[in-house]
Amino acid sequence: MKYTWRVASETMRINPPVIISFRRTVQDIEYGGYMIPKGWQVRQITHKNKHVIENTIEKTAYLNLHTVLLCSSMTHMDNNIFQNPTTFNPTRFEKTAPSPPPFSFVAFGAGPRMCPGAELAKMETLAMIHRLVTQFTWVLLDKDEPFKRIPMPEFDKGLSVQIKPIKAASTSSEATM
Repeated sequence: MKYTWRVASETMRINPPVIISFRRTVQDIEYGGYMIPKGWQVRQITHKNKHVIENTIEKTAYLNLHTVLLCSSMTHMDNNIFQNPTTFNPTRFEKTAPSPPPFSFVAFGAGPRMCPGAELAKMETLAMIHRLVTQFTWVLLDKDEPFKRIPMPEFDKGLSVQIKPIKAASTSSEATM
């Protein structure tokens, strides 16, 4: 299951599960040479689609909210933090691999406001992946189907996959054991 979690972590690095999260500053802070006043809303956007970020900025301006936007892909897709960030590479999460700096991998948030269900989500993810790969065969039906990100991967015709059980379902007496 260790490698399975590395695969899940790498998947969440490339496509984080939460698109936007909100925080409000409780005091004036200076960050990167910018002053962020108390009470301003800070939004974390977790995708790398420039159009969506610009669209969010326009909507924020329309609502007249005092907002600072933080984008997790700024760290998730930063070549200085994750070498070759567009390459799917679960080995970057091995114990022998260099650890990313604190707060640079934020699939479940970080610090005191980290998702309280992160460990439950990890167990559910591992159980579901295990079940899907050990009990079913998968065949991609249209290998040339193009996709776009808005903000998550979206296929024009859907992702056509043929899924078949590897073995017959267990009997009801086996299922209750």
